[in-house]
Amino acid sequence: MSLVGYLKEKTHVSWVITAICLGFLTGVAVVRWFPGIDKYSLWLLGFGIVLSLVSLISRWRLMVAVAVLGGLVLGIVRSSGLPAGIDRYGDLVGDEVIVQGTVADDPAMSKGSMTINLDQPILTLGKRRYDLGGRIWASIKGGQSTELLRYDRVKLSGTLDSGFGSYVATLPRARLVEVAHPAGADPMGRVREHFANGLRKVMNRENADLGMGILTGQKANLSERIKNAFMLASLTHVLVASGYNLTVLVRFARRLLAKRSRLVAVILSVTLVLLFTRLTGPSASMDRAVLVSIYSLLLWYVGRKSHPVTLLAIVATVTIMLDPSQLWGDVSWYLSFGSFAGVIVLAPLLHDLIKVKWSLVQILLETVSAQLVTWPIIAVVMGKVSLVGLVTNLLVLPMLPLAMLATFVAGLSTFLLPSAVAGIVALPANALLDWVKAVAGWGSTLPGAGLEYRPDLKMAGVYYLVMVAVILVLKRLTKHNFYGDNVIE
Repeated sequence: MSLVGYLKEKTHVSWVITAICLGFLTGVAVVRWFPGIDKYSLWLLGFGIVLSLVSLISRWRLMVAVAVLGGLVLGIVRSSGLPAGIDRYGDLVGDEVIVQGTVADDPAMSKGSMTINLDQPILTLGKRRYDLGGRIWASIKGGQSTELLRYDRVKLSGTLDSGFGSYVATLPRARLVEVAHPAGADPMGRVREHFANGLRKVMNRENADLGMGILTGQKANLSERIKNAFMLASLTHVLVASGYNLTVLVRFARRLLAKRSRLVAVILSVTLVLLFTRLTGPSASMDRAVLVSIYSLLLWYVGRKSHPVTLLAIVATVTIMLDPSQLWGDVSWYLSFGSFAGVIVLAPLLHDLIKVKWSLVQILLETVSAQLVTWPIIAVVMGKVSLVGLVTNLLVLPMLPLAMLATFVAGLSTFLLPSAVAGIVALPANALLDWVKAVAGWGSTLPGAGLEYRPDLKMAGVYYLVMVAVILVLKRLTKHNFYGDNVIE
């Protein structure tokens, strides 16, 4: 077959969509690092739409390149003007300002100070007010602790500093001036607090807080000792609400109702997913997990499959379309998608290569894959790597579903049973959480935990190019059919 004939062959529409998504992500990145490229946004918008439509209609292999270009243009248009808006904060760095905003997620305690993320920030400098958008990171001085919840409105004062990652600015060592608790702003947060208080009645405080971390990703009440041990043992992901939690919910709903009505099963699954998201609060990992769950449920409902690369591209594009700044430096966003890519792309190939169907082997391969994809990100940001994660994860992950279930049952029992009986019901949860803590503590003391190492960006880039080449080789060797995989099973 001639090259022209090959390029004129039809390709599946999913690959055209994938190409548009990858182009879109590239376009958003380009605007951040090459500001000014977006000055012709209106013309570019029309051009991008035309290119994308042409590629979707024709679906020639040649049109994949056109699809990338169309997505690139659309990405440039979406992020038009945003870098300039972020850079406006640069003129205020070093000034004493008043900042008002909404607490975006659960406050966290770190080294005696409370850290919060503020959405919808409004800065006041003298008689001037600035409404520049974005998100501001702030730390509140120790000794000013008060009960802050997500969606509270706060007023802070302090010296404005430069931003980092996706934060447009920071307010270190801020002073808390005013707090407002809007009525009914976070009803699920109140439910979560009542549940946590119930756990603290039937188990020690440390285990109760750890159980809440595993169930809902709430780490604010965990001690620095515990958080540091989990970090050194490469178990931090255990304390992050993510796709695993949602998978449990989706499996429950599907197996309960799938034989009666697929539609009802999908509706119940989506409802449980959205309620759980309200319970845990927004985060990059939860946003990704929610979109993956809903997308996979819809495909299951219509009887279709999706290639994992297409799934990753679509979900990543949706999250960046909603908040382009995540692509410019949100480490949690990169870690979430990196670990997910390892689990759904690399792990199945390694599993087919080894051809061992033991569940422990699958857990090990998924752990290895996630760590292989994410370790350069962690090393670049943290300047540390852990070589003990394979061992600690193998010891913890098989027990994690039981720990989650036992913790949920223990918390629920405090509302339904007398305290003495609830205390007995909580014994399995206590034992399992003690095991998780013991593994984390032991792993954090092993040689190879928390090694000092920080590669440069070029080295990280070469690493990922080699990884892509390895994945392509493994795909050819194993002939794995990704369309047969279901990420919510």
